[in-house]
Amino acid sequence: MLDISLLNNDDRMAKAVPNRFNQPPQRILERILEQRQLNRHEHLHLTSLLLANHRLTAEERRQINQIFDQIQSGQIKLVDEGKPLL
Repeated sequence: MLDISLLNNDDRMAKAVPNRFNQPPQRILERILEQRQLNRHEHLHLTSLLLANHRLTAEERRQINQIFDQIQSGQIKLVDEGKPLL
């Protein structure tokens, strides 16, 4: 059994907060496209899905590429936990 007192604050927070990446990729993509922003962790997660050859549908791959294109064109903002990155 894990002794939580041995964990640092970041580890305790990670255990207390449900992992948003346990959601299906489609749900994450829909949220990003709706809110028009994503954070560094979401960006890394999407990149990892593509590079790891994760089982994505053709539509999910298309949406991820669309999100990356829209980040480059400024239509979707890359934010740092709620604050836009400059």
